Amino acid sequence: MQCPQCSKETPHGSLVCPFCATPLDEAVTSMPTPPAEGDAPSSPLSHSDSGQHGRFLPGTTVAERYRIVGLLGRGGMGEVYRADDLKLGQQVALKFLSSKIASDPAQVEFLFDEVRMARKVSHPNVCRVWDVGEAEGHHYVSMEYVDGEDLASLLRRIGRLPEDKAVEISRQLCAALAAAHDEGVLHRDLKPANIMLDGRGRVKLTDFGLAAVAEVRAGTPIYMAPEQLEGKEVSVKSDLYALGLVLHELFTGKRVFDAADLESLTQQHKSSPMMSRTSTAGLDPAIDRVIGRCLEVDPAKRPDSALAVAAGLPGADPLAAALAAGETPSPEMVAEAGGEGSLSIAIALPLLLATLGLALTVGVVQTGVSLINQVPFDTAPLLMEDRAREIVEELGYPTDYADSASSFAADLGYINWLRNEGVAEERWDVVEGGRPASITFWWRSSPSVLVPSNSGVSPGQPVSLGNPARALPGMLSLQIDTLGRLLWLDVVPDRLGDPATQGGEVDWAQLFELMGLDIVDFTTVEPRLSPAHFADARAAWEGAYPEDPEVTLRVEAAAFAGKPTGLRLFTPYDPLEPPPRSSPNPGITAVSLAISILFLVIGLSFLTVVFGGLYVAQRNVRTGRGDRRGARRLGFGMAVAMGLVWLLGEHTVSGSDVGDFMGMLVFVGAIGGISWALYLAIEPFMRRHAPEALIGWTRFIDGRLADPLVGRDILMGCGAGALSRLLDVVPIALSEPGATVGNYVGLPPSSVTDLVGTLVTSATLSVMLGLGLSFLYGLTFVGLRRRAWAAYAVWLTLFGGLGFLPGVTVNGLRPAATTLSSVFWVIAWALWLFVLFRMGLLMFVVMASTSSLLAAALPTLSLSAWYGSSVAAGLLIFVGLSGYAFYRCTAWKGGLAEALVGE
Repeated sequence: MQCPQCSKETPHGSLVCPFCATPLDEAVTSMPTPPAEGDAPSSPLSHSDSGQHGRFLPGTTVAERYRIVGLLGRGGMGEVYRADDLKLGQQVALKFLSSKIASDPAQVEFLFDEVRMARKVSHPNVCRVWDVGEAEGHHYVSMEYVDGEDLASLLRRIGRLPEDKAVEISRQLCAALAAAHDEGVLHRDLKPANIMLDGRGRVKLTDFGLAAVAEVRAGTPIYMAPEQLEGKEVSVKSDLYALGLVLHELFTGKRVFDAADLESLTQQHKSSPMMSRTSTAGLDPAIDRVIGRCLEVDPAKRPDSALAVAAGLPGADPLAAALAAGETPSPEMVAEAGGEGSLSIAIALPLLLATLGLALTVGVVQTGVSLINQVPFDTAPLLMEDRAREIVEELGYPTDYADSASSFAADLGYINWLRNEGVAEERWDVVEGGRPASITFWWRSSPSVLVPSNSGVSPGQPVSLGNPARALPGMLSLQIDTLGRLLWLDVVPDRLGDPATQGGEVDWAQLFELMGLDIVDFTTVEPRLSPAHFADARAAWEGAYPEDPEVTLRVEAAAFAGKPTGLRLFTPYDPLEPPPRSSPNPGITAVSLAISILFLVIGLSFLTVVFGGLYVAQRNVRTGRGDRRGARRLGFGMAVAMGLVWLLGEHTVSGSDVGDFMGMLVFVGAIGGISWALYLAIEPFMRRHAPEALIGWTRFIDGRLADPLVGRDILMGCGAGALSRLLDVVPIALSEPGATVGNYVGLPPSSVTDLVGTLVTSATLSVMLGLGLSFLYGLTFVGLRRRAWAAYAVWLTLFGGLGFLPGVTVNGLRPAATTLSSVFWVIAWALWLFVLFRMGLLMFVVMASTSSLLAAALPTLSLSAWYGSSVAAGLLIFVGLSGYAFYRCTAWKGGLAEALVGE
C-alpha cells in the first residue's frame, strides 16, 4: 500500500506510515487517490484530469439539480464533491460511490443503510443527510456541506488544541454522540477524521456508514474498544471508549496507541490494561479523570452515556446549554447534569446536625401537645385485651372465639365541645383525668375469621369496629377507656335462645360497675333507643359523670336471656337526638359558599389530573417524548409498595383472602398504571421547563442510590420534613389547651410493622401528590404565559387559603381554629410547594414521608413507655436515613479530622 503523503510503500496492514507517521486510516478518507484500475471515466475527463478533479468537472450539473463546485476528497468508497443545490439555493456535499462499488448491489444497499441510520439522528452537531439518489448510473448521497476541516487534519497542523477550546469541542462531540445513542444508533467508527469543524468552530459528526454494519470488527482498529478488537458484541460503551481515545488526542495531541499493525495494536492493549492518563502539565484533573473512565478495559466501569462524559468535563453546564439552544434535554442529560452533587463537610455536617436538631425539637414539642400525654395512656394493648376478655367473662359470655381484633382510637368529641363552649381551659383537668374518654380501646371477637368487606377504593380494608359488619351470631364487640372502664357494648345473640332464660333478671348494677359508675347515682327513665339486635329487655338511666357534673349522661342498655347485649352512652356532645336547626332556611352564607367553591375546585383539579394526565401521557407516548424507562420503574415500584402495605396490614390468612388478593392485584396494577401515566404526562414538561428539579429524582429512579447528589437531596428532604412538621406543631404549643385540639398529635403505631406500613403508604401517596400537583402547576404555568411566580402564587393561595376557612378539616384532623395556626399553615404550604416546584420531586417525596414519619413515630420521646419500641424505630429510621444521605453526599470514607481538612 502506498502512503498518500510520502508516496512510499508501506507494509500490508499498517495503520500508520513508518516513514512519515501519517495515519493511513485517515489518509484514505481525506486524501485523493487514483481511481481503481478498470474504472471507466464517469465524465468527459481524462484519467489525468480525473486525478485532479474527480469524475465531474466544476460547473457540471448533476441530476438536473446540483452544480458541481469542486472535489472535496476521495476515499475507498468513492468521491465527495461540493455542489450548489439549484432548487433550494444552498450548498451541499454530494458523496458518490465509485463505479466498482456501485456495481455491487450489496454495496449500494450499504449506502442506503447509511442514509437510513444518519437520517434517524437530528442534532446541530451531527452532519445532516438529506437524501439518496442516482444520476446517469452514479449513486450519490446529498448531505450538509461543512465549510471547514476535519479534526484529524487540524491536529496534524497545530498539535493539541487550547484547553478551553478542546473542552468546547468535547462537549459538542458528546452531545452529537448522545443524540445518536438516543436513537439506538452506534457510530462504530468514531475518530478525528469523522469529526468536522465548520468555519465557526462547531462540531459536525459525520460518516455513520458503519452504524448499520453487522460485522463487529468493522471500523478503524486504532480507535476500537478492546471488546471490539476481540470480536465481541459492541455497545454504547464501545463508542465511549473511542470517544476517550479521541479526547486524549484532542487534549494532548498524541494518540493513546501508536501501533504499526493490528498485531502490535493487540499487544499494546494487552500490555496496558489500564490506559495511561494524560500527561500534559497543567491539564485540569477533571479531564484526566473523565478520559480515564472512558478508557477502562471493563465496559461496565465506563460512563453510562456520552452525557455522563460531558457532565464530567470542567466548564459550562450542558443542561443549561441545551435549554439556551431551545432544546428539550433528554432524560440521560438531565440525570448527568448538576455535576457530582456532593457537599463539602463544612456544609453537610451543619445540615445534618440541623436536621437531627429539628427532629428532636419536633419530638420535644409533640411531647408537650400530644394527646397521649394529656390523658391516661399507660396500659399496653395486650393488657387492654386482657381487660376486654375479663369484661366478657364477667358478663357471662364464652371466650372460645375463633378470631379477634383490637386497636386504640381517638375520640375528640368532648374536647371539641369544650372548645366550642368556650370553657376548654377551665375544665381541661377533666380531660386529663380520662373521663369523658378522649382515647378509647375497641375489641371484638367472632366465631369465625374476621374478613372485612372491601367497600372502599382500595381492597384489603383493615378490620375495624364496624368492618366486617356485626351481624354473625356470637360476635361480641366492646369499647373501654384507657383505665379499663366499659363505654360501649354490642353482642349479636344466638338466633335460637334458651326459652328458660329468656326474659330473665338482668343485673344492670353489674353493667354500671363495669362502667366505673354507681347505679344509685342515676335516675331510671323510659328507654328510647331501638336495640341494634333482638332484645327481650331494655332499660335507660340519666345522670352525670362524677368527674364533670355539668355533662349530663344518658345510658341506654338492652339485654337478651338475662345478659346485656347493648350499651350506649349519650352526652351533650354526642346526643341521642341531633339538635334542631336554628332556622328552617338558614340560607347560603359567604363561608359556606367559599367552602363549596373550594371543594368544587379541588374536585375539578382531581378530575383534571386523572383524565388530563391520561390524555397527555398517551400523546407523549405516541410522539416518543416521555421517559418510558423511568415511568416503567416508577409504576412497578408503586405497585410493589402498595402490595407491601397490603401484606403488612393483613389481619389474618384464610381461604377468603384469595378474592382479596386478586382484588389487590387489580388495585396495585391500577396504582402502578396511574403513576406510570402521570409520570409520562408531567416528566417531559419538567424536563423542558425545570430540568434541575428532576436531576436527583432521575438518578434515584435509575437506581443510583449511592450517588452524592441523591444523598444531598435526601438529606435536605429530611431537614425540610422535620421543619414542615415543626410548622404544624408550633402553633399548637403556643395556644391554650383545647384551642387547636384537632391538631393534637394522635396515637403512636402499635407496632414497628404498623410504622413501616405508615411510612411506605406516606411515600407512595407523596409520589402521587407530587406528580398531580406538578401536572396542575404545569397547566397553570402554560395558561399564565409561562410565569412561574404567578403559577406558584395561584396554588399557594388555593391550598394556603384552606387554613383560613372555619370548619374545614385539612390534613386529617386539622381544623384551622386560630389565626396563628392559619398563618403557620400558609407557611407550611409555601415550603411544600417551593420544595416541589423548585427543589425537585425527590426532595419533596422525602420531605412529605419524613414529616409523616415524625408525626406518627414521635408523639413523645419517652422510650420507656409500652410504645417505646415504635418511637425508637421511628428515630432510628429518621437518623439512619439522614446519616446515610450525609455519608453519600460527602463521600466521607475517612475520619473526622481528615474530613475537616479536606483529605
